[in-house]
Amino acid sequence: MLRRRRTSQREADMLKRVLTILFLSIMSVPTTAQRVTRLPEVDLALVLAIDSSGSVNADRWALQQYGYATALRSPEVLNAIAGGPNGAIAVTVVQWAEFADQVIGWHVIESRQSAEILARKLESLPYQADSSTGVANAIVSSIILLKTAPFSALRRIIDISGDGKENAGGVTPLARDLAIVNGMTVNGLPIVAQESGVSEFYESQVIGGPGAFSITVRDMKTFPAAVRRKLVREIASR
Repeated sequence: MLRRRRTSQREADMLKRVLTILFLSIMSVPTTAQRVTRLPEVDLALVLAIDSSGSVNADRWALQQYGYATALRSPEVLNAIAGGPNGAIAVTVVQWAEFADQVIGWHVIESRQSAEILARKLESLPYQADSSTGVANAIVSSIILLKTAPFSALRRIIDISGDGKENAGGVTPLARDLAIVNGMTVNGLPIVAQESGVSEFYESQVIGGPGAFSITVRDMKTFPAAVRRKLVREIASR
């Protein structure tokens, strides 16, 4: 009975988030007054959704932090940003397990200095592991952040990294399809560690939208290089 009530609560939470997305989709039609106000323009609005579920131990969390921070400092990523029409991207960071939390607010990267600020914020994030893996909740939370972002972005991407399949009661393909309907792309960085079939799960149920792709990490030592390649591809894509 307890298990059944918990599942129903998760389904209710998911439905609430879906209804929120639908509401935001309707409200996104600009009024005359809104058309007059121009939002800051960036080439890409990017959500970095980083897994902190129970299977991610402290060492693996630290490697994820190091990977993203190192990638943001790399000449390849900085050159890709500088090569865009606006020479700027907006990034926010989500830490997710059963549910998702925005742990770093929207940050514009337009220089080496601004990239360094975000890299240091990433490195200072505390390790807060939770038991379940809620990929669907991570995607839906990211959609809401992109829908409400204070930027006009040429492209909007959700970047999901994780080492497990959905087990928190969410419907991952539904969340993925909501992102696509809202003109967003979901890319994946599956980490093959303890659980089998993670790469296949990301390919079939997580990624989607224009130019969607997934890069599988089979050795955590290669994680920083994989993140760097992924960000360059996302930023430089036109």
